[in-house]
Amino acid sequence: MSKLNFNKLSLRLISLLAFTGIVVGGCGSITDMKTDISERMFGREAENPPAELIEFKPTAQPKIIWNAHVGAAKDFDFTPAVDAGAIYAAGATGEIVKLDAVSGRQTWQVDAGETLSGGVGLGPNLVLVGTPKGYVLAYDQAGKLLWKSKVSSEVLSVPRVANDIVVVRAGDSRIFGLNAADGTRKWIYERAT
Repeated sequence: MSKLNFNKLSLRLISLLAFTGIVVGGCGSITDMKTDISERMFGREAENPPAELIEFKPTAQPKIIWNAHVGAAKDFDFTPAVDAGAIYAAGATGEIVKLDAVSGRQTWQVDAGETLSGGVGLGPNLVLVGTPKGYVLAYDQAGKLLWKSKVSSEVLSVPRVANDIVVVRAGDSRIFGLNAADGTRKWIYERAT
């Protein structure tokens, strides 16, 4: 082996050893490195473990007074809305119901005629829902359709009402302000996805 090749090999070996020393030295020790990897993969032990559970005697027994089924949610998120002793609920299949909050008795039921994606929102004499096709449907609190308005894409959230404006978030990251009286578009807020 020539002297030049030996010097290149020696220089590479020294560089490799120096790099390894920096990496291992930077981690502290092999044990520290093992602990670090273990904590990253399996989590760190709690510094303050939870207290032991104690025996207790329950003072009340909860019981279901009533329940109602509106329909499946499918891939959407539906939450009922409560207002003045009534509960309004909807399901993905298009059913919207008004229930008495005390008895659970159904006051009315409406079939929207299409799939719903946005749960029930309430406003002054308004019951609002949204659809995957971008429609916002507004009913009065007696279940009569007041208006239907189109936004740019799927309604992702519960329609909200403030200052006579229905606010709806669509799937394309646009937020719409609709007139609560007739559903006409008042404004659009557009942002980058």
